[in-house]
Amino acid sequence: MSSAAYSCARPRCRDVSGTCILSKEHSGRVWLWRWPELLWWKGVHGASVRPHDIAWLGVYGSTANGCPGDIWGLDRNGDLLVIELKVWPGRDDPFSRFVPIAQDRRQFAADILANDWRRRLHDELEYEKTARRLLRRRADRAPAVARGLLPYYSRREALHAWPDLYESLLDRVSSADYRALVESRLDLRRRADDSPPHFIGFAMMHRDEQPTLSGSWGQGYTDLCEAAGPKRVHYRAAIAKLSSGRDAVVTPVDWQR
Repeated sequence: MSSAAYSCARPRCRDVSGTCILSKEHSGRVWLWRWPELLWWKGVHGASVRPHDIAWLGVYGSTANGCPGDIWGLDRNGDLLVIELKVWPGRDDPFSRFVPIAQDRRQFAADILANDWRRRLHDELEYEKTARRLLRRRADRAPAVARGLLPYYSRREALHAWPDLYESLLDRVSSADYRALVESRLDLRRRADDSPPHFIGFAMMHRDEQPTLSGSWGQGYTDLCEAAGPKRVHYRAAIAKLSSGRDAVVTPVDWQR
């Protein structure tokens, strides 16, 4: 696991236990959009991830749409990464929701992904001017639901909680480089005949410790490995802490084996 740490301004309105910032799943979506390196993803060829090596397609899962996974992206091989985030320690595991769809390749086909991503991108770009105006005003959330690519749950509250990350993400998704990257990864996926996705359980740490595959987390992991195959099931973790001054530091965390 990488020993790298990623710094930003301290978030707004987040509980703290000691030096640990008690961030939930929606903050994790923001972190992964900004720092895909937190996944420490090596892919098929074994090379570690570089900034922007994962082309994020958007945030997906919600109670309303029942869609599996919180955030989806394409790696440099065109492999689809479907990530579910959960707070650790916690009863709900990040693997179980994937079991029923582990063999369903239709919803993960490149053409379906492309159409959905283009719609989300259009919505995001339409909202960009409003988003930047609200950031300048230091608003704590959007005045109404604002759908798009970036985490929009609860009127984008998690994005507004991490304003410097939000601004950098707006710059990213509005760039021609981002659009070209996603289109090229979608082409790779088509040429790979829409290979089955990789499922990743991601722990948002509320304690400064190593998470374990025990209890419901262990059972969910075992069930998903049986459904999808162990080579397509993975687990990662990260923690946010206060540092000196006004900064927060987000770091990947090793799992206990």
